[in-house]
Amino acid sequence: MEEAFEWGCACSAYQVEGAIQEGGKEPNIWDDYCRVPGKIKHGHTGDVATDFYHRYDEDILLASTSGFSHFRLSLSWSRILHTDSNTPNMEGIQFYNRVFQSLRQHNMKACVTLYHWDMPSSLFSAECAGWTSEKIIPKFVEYASVCFEHFGSQVDSWITFNEPKVFVFYGYGDGSSPPGMKDSKFKAARNVLLAHAHVVRKFRTLEISKKSSIGITLNMRMFIPQDPLNEFEKQKCQEELEKNIGLWADPLFLGDYPAVLLNQQSTTDKITLFTAEEKELLKGTVDFLGINYYSSTGIKQNNGSAQGFDYITIGLPSGASWLTSYPDGLVPLLEWLTNRYKPVCPQLKLKITENGYATNTLVDNWSKDVEIDDTGRVNYYKAHVNQVLEARKKVPLVGYYAWSITDNFEWHGGYTERFGLIYIDFEKPDLPRTPKQSLKWFTEFLKSKQ
Repeated sequence: MEEAFEWGCACSAYQVEGAIQEGGKEPNIWDDYCRVPGKIKHGHTGDVATDFYHRYDEDILLASTSGFSHFRLSLSWSRILHTDSNTPNMEGIQFYNRVFQSLRQHNMKACVTLYHWDMPSSLFSAECAGWTSEKIIPKFVEYASVCFEHFGSQVDSWITFNEPKVFVFYGYGDGSSPPGMKDSKFKAARNVLLAHAHVVRKFRTLEISKKSSIGITLNMRMFIPQDPLNEFEKQKCQEELEKNIGLWADPLFLGDYPAVLLNQQSTTDKITLFTAEEKELLKGTVDFLGINYYSSTGIKQNNGSAQGFDYITIGLPSGASWLTSYPDGLVPLLEWLTNRYKPVCPQLKLKITENGYATNTLVDNWSKDVEIDDTGRVNYYKAHVNQVLEARKKVPLVGYYAWSITDNFEWHGGYTERFGLIYIDFEKPDLPRTPKQSLKWFTEFLKSKQ
């Protein structure tokens, strides 16, 4: 295996663990949200999910024997900390210690996300309205500190937040995800960024920082001008990248929000500027930048629209409405990130922390056999891994993680959207696992990289 590059697979706590009332776990906002009628397809929940809580060793063994060297998982805040008393839940800590022990036994390194959307329910109240409240920042630092103390020597790399744009814009912008607030996304974004910075500053005071790294993961897509010679389209693509990525990455690399964002605020949801002290706190708090890449979007000039252009769907469709396969967007995206941030961060490292393909159990031609012989997913991974190999010649790319190791709970889609390299039969109580053709493809590919 190439030691300099991380070939990994990924999952997250709420999507796989289940066991929501075992081991001292307390409720989180997704536990609550899944009980609201009509929010999740078929009323699915993460109550059992893939039962990773009891089956982690089996899944880690499958990942390891397939050739992956790294395993990305997230920790459940409400499993690790009693948030009311702010004391550790030792049952939860012992569970994750068993997971890390399994990873070591199977020669896999851990990439750990601290926050993958599952905020403890007790942190959304009149006193602390989730990420819109500054009170959550020290609480997140305390949670992270407990994780560093108990797991630090067992973790190769840390991620503070997974896809803040998703949980902030939908949870605090349009209210379509928990906790369901509206018109407060920039207030929440500000607190998320400051919480990230405080956690990274804490991490860097610890001995574990000498042997591990810390970053943040952002969901990204490339914006592609539909006419490569159209200067207006090219400018709008640049602005979209700055608004979507720069909102999060610019403060952490450059110390402030991008100007295009400050110039295009609404009157109902305004950005509060950072103080000089906050800018210094934020700047330089990334050892690596995690990238979740699935698709890209086209930009086409349209003088008849209010904004002067249309968003164009490009690429081949998948089983998720938001996901099309457009591998040609990956290298330009990585080059854009490198050109923007490497001048101020010469040691910049990029890591693709998610990339994957969805099929859907609701489509007419879906069957278990077609799912396991998953030609579309194989083609998706082949094309994107080829782009990864090309990118490594041009940019400081240090890792690639496939999403996901198994089929799992896919948020609003419940169990209808399948991303797994391993099929899980959710209709059977023992949740049997069956490797898909895409996992076999990865096994052969990773053998060739040894």
